[in-house]
Amino acid sequence: MRYLAFIQLDHFYVKELPGSNLPTVVTHDDCVLDADLAALKRGIRIGSGESEARAIMRGDGRFVAWDPEPFAKASHEWLTIASEFSDVIEPVQQHAAYVDLSLHPRPGKIFPSILKTLSSRLQLEVTGGLGPNRWLAKEVTGIITDARTVTANLDTRRLPADSEDIARLIQLGYRRIGEVAEIPFATLRRQFGERALGIARAARGGGDSEVQAKFPESSVASRFTFDGPPDTLEVLDRGLYTAADLLGKELSDRDAGGKQVELFFEREDGSVETRRRTFSQPIADREGVCRALKLMTSSLPDEQVYGLRVRMPGIVKATRVQLDLSGIKSKSERESSLRGALDRVCALFGTQAVVKGNEVQEPRWKTVRRVWGSTNGWTW
Repeated sequence: MRYLAFIQLDHFYVKELPGSNLPTVVTHDDCVLDADLAALKRGIRIGSGESEARAIMRGDGRFVAWDPEPFAKASHEWLTIASEFSDVIEPVQQHAAYVDLSLHPRPGKIFPSILKTLSSRLQLEVTGGLGPNRWLAKEVTGIITDARTVTANLDTRRLPADSEDIARLIQLGYRRIGEVAEIPFATLRRQFGERALGIARAARGGGDSEVQAKFPESSVASRFTFDGPPDTLEVLDRGLYTAADLLGKELSDRDAGGKQVELFFEREDGSVETRRRTFSQPIADREGVCRALKLMTSSLPDEQVYGLRVRMPGIVKATRVQLDLSGIKSKSERESSLRGALDRVCALFGTQAVVKGNEVQEPRWKTVRRVWGSTNGWTW
C-alpha cells in the first residue's frame, strides 16, 4: 500500500515578511495565498480572490504580491527538516510538499513525528494528511486508514475532476462522493466518456499515488530495517554495509559521486537521530561509502533504533582520472587492479576495445624494416 503525506505550513509567508502595523495579505495569481491574524479577523479567507480581499480591507491593509526569492531560504530550511524522515519529497509550493512514506516500516507513527518536529523547530502551525494517494492526502487532515469510508461523506466538489464534470454530477443530484461511487460505470461512461474511469476510481478512494523525488536535489539514498534494535557495533555494521551496497550500486549506475553523506537513525518513538559529514574527497563507490559510514559510526546511536537511512545529496558526474600501476609494489595487487580496470573498459566499450600488447598485429612493412635492420645493421 502507498502512504503519501501532504504537509503544509500555515502562515509561512507572513512569518517571513518584515513586520507591519497593517493587516497583511500575500497574493498570488489573483488569489489570497496567505494572511496574518489581523487580516483573518477582518474576514479574509485564504484561497479567496484578491479583488474580494481588497474589498473587505477597504484600503486599510498591506497587500504583498508573492515573489519566490524572499522565501527561498525558509522553504529550503523546512524541506531539509522533512528530508530527515524521507528521501522522496516533491515540493508543490514553497510552503507545501508531498512526502512519500511508503518505504517506511511505520508510516503511521512517523507522520505525526514529522508534523511535531516541523512545528517545534519552525514555531509554525503545521497541518497535513496521510493517505493512499495525492488528492486524499491533500483533502483530508490526519491519517486515512479506510479511503472508501473517508471519501463517502465528502462533498462532490472535492472530487479531483474537471469543474464542468463536477457541476454535471451535482446537477444530476450526486452531492456526496459516496453517491458518485454507487453510479454504475456504464452510466458514468455515457455521461463522461473517457473521463469516467478517473471519476469512478477517485470516488472509490483511488487516485494518483506517484511522488517525484525532487528534494534534496541530485541525491541518492538507501535504507535498512533491523530485525531488532542493534545492540553491538557488528550488528549495526551489517545494516550499514547493506545500505552501502545499495548506495554504491546507484552511484555506479549513474557514474556519479559526491562529498556529502547523511546518516539517519530511525527510533521507536518516530524521531530521528541525524548525522551529517562533508568529506574532502569525492565518494563514488561502495568502498568509499563504507569508509565514510565507519567514520560516522564509531559508537552505537544514543537510543535504540529499528532502521537507518543513508543519503548523499548534491552528487555530480564522476571525474575519471587515468591511473598507472607504478605506485603498487605487490604483483598480485597490480594484476588485480589491472583486471578490474580492463573489466570496466570491456563492460563499457565491448571486449574488442582492449588488445594485449603481445596480441597486436604489426604491419608487414614494419616487420620487413625491423628484420632488415637487425640483419644488416642498416637503418631504413
